[in-house]
Amino acid sequence: MTAPNILQSLLDAIDAPVLVLEAGQIVAANDAFLQETGYILDDLLTKKISDLVVPDQRARIDRLSPENIPAAPISMTLLLRNDLACDVTCSVRGLPGSSTNILLTLMPATMTGMVSEAYANPETSNGVLADHPSVVRGITTTLEEQRSLSEMLDGLLRYLARYVVYTSANVCLLEEGRYVLATLHGDMLKVNSVSQFMASDIVTERVVNDKSPLFIQNMDSLDHQGSGMDLNYVSSWVAVPIINHNMVIGIVNLVHRERNRFSTSDMELTAAIVNQVTQTLANAWLYERAKYELQEREKAQDVLLDTLIKTDALYQIARLLMQTENLDSVLNEVLHILDLSLETETVFLLTFETVNGEIKRRYLHGVGNPDRLEREYAGLLAQTIASVDDQEPKEAQYTVQYTSDSQQLPDGRKAIAGAIKQYGVLVAVRPADAPDFSAEDYDLFDASTSQLAISLENANLYAQMRQSNIRLEHLVDKHVRDLRLERQKLRAILDATGEGIFYIEDFRFEYVNPALCRMVGYLATELIGQKLDFIHIPIEDNRPNATGDVFTNLLSGTMNFSDHNDVARLRRKDGSEFYANITFTLVGGPGAERMRMVGVVRDVSRQLALQEQRMRFITNAAHELRTPLTSFALRLHMIRKQPERMHHHLDSLERVSGYMKDLVEDMLALTRYEKGSMELVRGTLDLRDIIRSTVDSVMLFAQERGITLHVDMPDRPVKGQFDAERMGKMVEKLMTNAISFSQRQTEVRLILDVVEMTGLKHARITLEDTGDPMDSHTLETIFEPFSRPGLGDQVDTGMGLALAYAIARLHGGIMVASSLPNQPNRIVTTLPLNPQN
Repeated sequence: MTAPNILQSLLDAIDAPVLVLEAGQIVAANDAFLQETGYILDDLLTKKISDLVVPDQRARIDRLSPENIPAAPISMTLLLRNDLACDVTCSVRGLPGSSTNILLTLMPATMTGMVSEAYANPETSNGVLADHPSVVRGITTTLEEQRSLSEMLDGLLRYLARYVVYTSANVCLLEEGRYVLATLHGDMLKVNSVSQFMASDIVTERVVNDKSPLFIQNMDSLDHQGSGMDLNYVSSWVAVPIINHNMVIGIVNLVHRERNRFSTSDMELTAAIVNQVTQTLANAWLYERAKYELQEREKAQDVLLDTLIKTDALYQIARLLMQTENLDSVLNEVLHILDLSLETETVFLLTFETVNGEIKRRYLHGVGNPDRLEREYAGLLAQTIASVDDQEPKEAQYTVQYTSDSQQLPDGRKAIAGAIKQYGVLVAVRPADAPDFSAEDYDLFDASTSQLAISLENANLYAQMRQSNIRLEHLVDKHVRDLRLERQKLRAILDATGEGIFYIEDFRFEYVNPALCRMVGYLATELIGQKLDFIHIPIEDNRPNATGDVFTNLLSGTMNFSDHNDVARLRRKDGSEFYANITFTLVGGPGAERMRMVGVVRDVSRQLALQEQRMRFITNAAHELRTPLTSFALRLHMIRKQPERMHHHLDSLERVSGYMKDLVEDMLALTRYEKGSMELVRGTLDLRDIIRSTVDSVMLFAQERGITLHVDMPDRPVKGQFDAERMGKMVEKLMTNAISFSQRQTEVRLILDVVEMTGLKHARITLEDTGDPMDSHTLETIFEPFSRPGLGDQVDTGMGLALAYAIARLHGGIMVASSLPNQPNRIVTTLPLNPQN
């Protein structure tokens, strides 16, 4: 806060209207003055004090100056902003700490009547003034001769003694929320007794709260314990409050040893006299409060400024010593800062070699010759160094050892010296006529010397560390090169590995190899930083006591970690999913700050699919073999029971044997097709001929099931390079499958047409049946062996569609199945008519 702001704050804290003048010009005014007069501060600061009074008073007012301050308050007619005038009394004083400013405190002339209404009713008050006008006004003249508040209070009590007889009188003023004795006349009452009485209930309730005068004829009527007054000296009592802006700032007490010595007239006269000078006393009270607060603030500012200077100096010294790598480059500046902060004429520093004690450095700032320091300050240096030698050595001890307090040199100068452990000595010297070093000076000197001790220690350590660093740098460079080579080797191995490998910390990817990126379809930059569940899909397991996959348990933290190998379901970037075998290995020990693991990922989707297909094949094959074997066993049993019907049973056994033979042949054929060991004997054939021949061969089977066959073929030949035998078997298997699964008394439709695909002509064979709709799982596995459950009267071995699918693939074709609600089931086979190879 700046000085003008401090002055304005002090003025605004004063309740009385106040002006500050400089050579007759108004330079400041408080809020109370602005409220009383109606002026605006900015307008007021453009005026002189003579502009605010009537013309005939301006010459007298213009003569006011710091050299011409009247001892008594002056009267003047003040011009208000609303074109009205007000007669006021004004006290004039010099502004503390200034030789050019004066302080004017304004007291409205009408204040007497206003205050008297708070003390007594108008009739009584006016009567007192009417009976004793000169007595009441005489107090003003008496107090005009007084300069300080204490003199005014003494004058008031002496003046009251002329007209009211008392044996003791005192005035108590408000200080920090309580009333404290300010002056005392007559019998010497105990100060503690007076202070205790001022805090009693009778004073608080009847004087302070009611703001009215009070007199008691007989103090015996009070509770002695509650009053707190020494009644050996008090029998009658009068109390009159000093009121300023509706606040009791003091109390005037008149006391007599004898009872019934005060009358109502005494109280009213005392109240009128006090009322007459209330504003004068209030202004003096406020002035002394403001003066005291200003002095305290100035002291606090001086202390704060000195503290700031020394704090800044210490900061600058610490910054220089801590940031430098070359101690010798900053020591001169450090001494310069100490010289300015300690206000010395000489500051010097000597440092020693720790091995032989010889002087290593000489730095001096101020008066003196660096080469003569040892002789000129020999006694001080010897005493300072001896203080270190007397101390037992302590490791890492930077405490400064002082010679004592300030030392006086032979020529009268004052000095303080401190030994910087065994590294050196710091000395500061002031002229003989300079003040002694203060506690703050010692604190700064102590802190600076401690910083120097640390810096000198660091400088020695730095020299040792440089040698060590040279050796370490060589070793580090060698290890870094070795580590880089090992890292390159490891990365090359990981990048070339066909299995996916990743490294995670707290379940976030820190490294992924190219194989893993290919598996999931993400770039390495897209995975780094993502959590493990970015590509993981939890496996739902509804079995009793199921714990879920290890992947999910690791992410949820529901299991203690150990090396694991388990199958998890992962998601690719395109949304497709696959199963992978993941092996986790912990890096570091359990309980580490961060969870670090290495994972190896192997795509097992095809392996699981083949395993599932194998299990399905075994199950379905067992089912297909069990039915004929059961029939075979039944016929053998019937032959034993009914030998007379052996011919009939042998016919059944022959059919069962033929079915089993066909089943085995179909299985062997499918194996040869899938292995690619079957050679096609291609020739130019018309598919219409193959279809007609096949229809004739299955017609009897269709009639047995009540199925009508409809065949739609083009009129023109559909020729291509086909193996006649295999192609006939494919069409036969397709038609047999359609007839087997169609509802009885319905129809099966075969459609042959020619389509163009990828610029080549293809033959398209479509089989439609009226069987039950197929679900998605059946459609996915329909071309696998034994994929559809057999019917009791079907002639297909369960291998039909698998063989047909394999033959179509051998001819370079494709075969797909579809099933939609309210539409027939369809199997569409597309074959190239002119295969490229």
